[in-house]
Amino acid sequence: MDTRKKYDDENIRQILDESNSDFYNSSDTDSFEESIGSADDPTYNLNNDVSSNEEFNSPSSEDSDGQQNNASIDNLSIDFEDISSDWEDDFNDIEDFNFDEFGAGVQLDITDEVTSYDVFIKIWDDEVMQLILNSSNKYGEKLKKLKRPHTKNCHIQHFKEISLIELQKFFGLCLLRAELGISVLRQCFGKDPLNYHPILSFTMSGRRFEQILEALNCSEGVPVEVNDRLVKISPLFNMIIKKLQSSYSPSKNLSLDESMMLWRGRLIFRQYIKNKRHKYGIKFYELCTPDGK
Repeated sequence: MDTRKKYDDENIRQILDESNSDFYNSSDTDSFEESIGSADDPTYNLNNDVSSNEEFNSPSSEDSDGQQNNASIDNLSIDFEDISSDWEDDFNDIEDFNFDEFGAGVQLDITDEVTSYDVFIKIWDDEVMQLILNSSNKYGEKLKKLKRPHTKNCHIQHFKEISLIELQKFFGLCLLRAELGISVLRQCFGKDPLNYHPILSFTMSGRRFEQILEALNCSEGVPVEVNDRLVKISPLFNMIIKKLQSSYSPSKNLSLDESMMLWRGRLIFRQYIKNKRHKYGIKFYELCTPDGK
């Protein structure tokens, strides 16, 4: 005979309601006090709980050493009057640039009929060309007289003095090569139909171009500072900076910007910035005007 009691939905709902009411009427704190005893109980000993907590929270040997070190540091007394300050009272006054709003802008005489080449030769004028020409000829003669073994077809062994017209053609071919995007120098003057450009070989032979490129110099015979990192280009660099400063007068609203020029060669101040488009290169600090000049 089956003695199991059958429950319908109403009986199950009543049982659940009674169990919930019993659960919320009971107190967790009462059950906890019954298990460990209460403070009102005369048999309850507070020291037992303190000792048990100390055993549970007792620091390890490493923590105790750290606490001892912190305690020793706290007990140190520092006399701040004995510490010498690095501040200096001597300082230079900030230079007053005396910005002229009415005279700001381009200082060159430029009209609508002036071409880009006319603006270029106002900066890269005969003074700059003569500096490069004299230094290159001196450096080419110096390389020619060096007592080192020369190969049979060595270009510098048969060095011939560079003229002003040849130097101008050389810089023109350099600019044209950059526009054509030819990376290998020998391909510029070769007969390869993919890279052949008739103006290159018509203007100058490849051997003469390489000879001028090897002798190109702008500091030979010019007094320079030995500790200057730009010692090889400092005469040309300083000359260009002065010409640019005299060609443009900025207004008082200026901002400082940074730019990276791609360079993967050997250079002591070459930088690596992974977030830049050109990760390796030379970092420039640029003083810019609001109109982007």
